[in-house]
Parts: sequence; structure tokens; C-alpha cells
Amino acid sequence: MDPSGLSPRILNSSEVRAHLLARLQQQIEGTADKFLMKLMHEMRSYPASGSLRDEQAHQAGISLPLSLSTEFGTLKLISTTMVFGGPLDITISELMIESLYPADEASAAILQQLSRGE
Repeated sequence: MDPSGLSPRILNSSEVRAHLLARLQQQIEGTADKFLMKLMHEMRSYPASGSLRDEQAHQAGISLPLSLSTEFGTLKLISTTMVFGGPLDITISELMIESLYPADEASAAILQQLSRGE
């Protein structure tokens, strides 16, 4: 997680980092993609608040809580990623869609206000 990007706003950064590294490792194991290996090396070089043990213990689940500090307050979201494809279609097997949903009423209200331009 690039410290010059969104990372400083992520309140549960060790959990998010562990999740991203676990998902990236799954992709590397399935593809042996050199670019993904380089990305893994880069991500591991960024400072982390958790330990390597935390990363190794993490199991990539179907969703991830994401807490963001914003000028509108803390946004609590749930992130889930869908991976499409089958073993015979390489182009479809690379298609992934990540969706973020509000995890509480306060976050839903903030997002609704923002979507209305308020």
C-alpha cells in the first residue's frame, strides 16, 4: 500500500495490507505473472503497521472491512471482489470486479450526501 496514496487514510491498514497481499499471492500462484511478482515485491517494501505473522495468518475471505478517515468523517465500507472465469478461457479468468458497500448507516448517509453533491 503506497504511503503516498490512499494508505494514510486507511484506519485498518494492517488488515487491508494482509488481504491485498494474500489475494496477490493467489494470483501469482495461478499465473506466475512476472509483473504481479514485481508488484508483490514493491508492496512488501512499503512500511507496515502489522507483522509478517499477521500477513501469513490472514485468510483471503469473501469480504474485507475497510475504514477510511475522510474530511466527512470515518467511512466504514465492506469490500468484496468477484472473479469470473473458467479454466479454458484465459481472458475471462482475468476479469475481477471489486465492489464497495457502506457497512453502517452513518457511512451510507455520507455516501448518499456526496452522490447528491451536498
